[in-house]
Amino acid sequence: MLVIYPGSLIEHFTVSEQTGAAFGEYLRHHLARGFGNATDVIAAFPAFRKQVEQATAVLNEPLNSTKYPWLRFTFGEIEEHAPNIDSAHWTTTVNRHFAAYSVRFRNDSIVFVTDRRVLQALNSLMRTGRPAFRLPVTAYIAWKFVELFGWVLDDKISEIRFGETDKQLLQEARRVACASFVERTFAFAMSARYLFDSVEGITRGLVSSLITSIQDAMLDFTDNSDWMDPKTKGDFKLRVSDIERTIWITGISAYPGKLTALYSHFPVMIHNFVVNWIESNRALSRRLVSLLADESSATSESDRRTAYAEYRANSDPSQSLYLYHLNSMIMPMSLLFKPMYVPEGTQAMNYAGFGALYSQLQIKLLDTVGIQFNENRQLASWMTASPMARYDAKVRCFFSRESQVDLWERLAFQVVLKAFQQSKSEAHAHGIRLQGLEEFSDDAVFYMSYCYISCARTAAKTRVVRRSHVCNAIIDTEHFRKTFNCPPRPLNQQNECPRFW
Repeated sequence: MLVIYPGSLIEHFTVSEQTGAAFGEYLRHHLARGFGNATDVIAAFPAFRKQVEQATAVLNEPLNSTKYPWLRFTFGEIEEHAPNIDSAHWTTTVNRHFAAYSVRFRNDSIVFVTDRRVLQALNSLMRTGRPAFRLPVTAYIAWKFVELFGWVLDDKISEIRFGETDKQLLQEARRVACASFVERTFAFAMSARYLFDSVEGITRGLVSSLITSIQDAMLDFTDNSDWMDPKTKGDFKLRVSDIERTIWITGISAYPGKLTALYSHFPVMIHNFVVNWIESNRALSRRLVSLLADESSATSESDRRTAYAEYRANSDPSQSLYLYHLNSMIMPMSLLFKPMYVPEGTQAMNYAGFGALYSQLQIKLLDTVGIQFNENRQLASWMTASPMARYDAKVRCFFSRESQVDLWERLAFQVVLKAFQQSKSEAHAHGIRLQGLEEFSDDAVFYMSYCYISCARTAAKTRVVRRSHVCNAIIDTEHFRKTFNCPPRPLNQQNECPRFW
């Protein structure tokens, strides 16, 4: 059985240029009606087929069920579900990928598509069943390859031992890890609750409060909108409140010096690795967080240059994603550090940094793609006909005057500004002043921080990175002009579009 769950087949399991892209495209656009995207190959457990079927028996519900989404078919039946894929070619390509591990799939082999809840069932089987694998912790990098690239573990591969029995393989795994894990491969999805377990309590509370306030601001705008009907407002609120957030480890924590320091703290363990999986994740995350800001762990000038470049790149919004079909945000752990989040800074700085980026991801629920997925993550708009017509009229007007990217960024700015104003009024009605910047109010620091991050340049300063064009629109607002005592804005002779909110 081949078990696949939400993620990215194209990124983590490129069986071939044609097959990977075709299968990923099919799952993304067609299966979304039933349960969302399902594309990461994580493992195949033929020895546990009966147990898996028993443990996941409750999943056998219609495809339109959103409680336990699933789909099951054989390799030979794939053309019935994805006509653009040749089953023989796909089977051959997959078998070629797994040939080195003495694993072979047949036409009647099962492909089981579901979500991460199946992984939980498999983990429980690992704890209670016979030991299927005994992975020493020194094989941690090897295990990440297993998880991300779909190495198959069955009764033919009872254990993998890197380090003790084959130093060369371990060294090669580390070399590849240091070379390619920096950007994406090492970015294993770590649940935010595990990340927050490793972040000290004050920061955890502040970040959670900041995110909640931005969601509340979005909901306030929704309540006051004149183009949504009550049903549309209710459905949209469910989607806003149901956003899934994942923090992943990015390059700033994965360059060679950091990896060397990190893995030196995980000695060989003789117990079943899967039994210790969750606790190992927590221990790893705690150790990693302590290393992130520790430049002394860098072992070379190259590492130090890498750290500096990664630090400069933290404000790059391309490192963060919103997955429409999953209603899920994926953000790098580096966003919890300067300049996007400043623990010792004021709320103005953090709303303008981390908060603004979160708002830009959140606003995607309302863009022309986000409105196509309902509150159940199905490819069906949450808008009824009348609100949709009013929405189309509004965005057409705005798009005739500014780019789509600028429109949504401007609306996201309105949301984070509202959240910041509400938090400021609750915390300190009269505002606070920063030492050395006493002449600037909280609002002024907010605007300066936002535009400082948004208008950043590359380290080489050879070209301007498109962080934001919206700063030009911000300086025309009445609030900005009042904050900096600017003269009144001249009247615009062009007919303006109706307010979006």
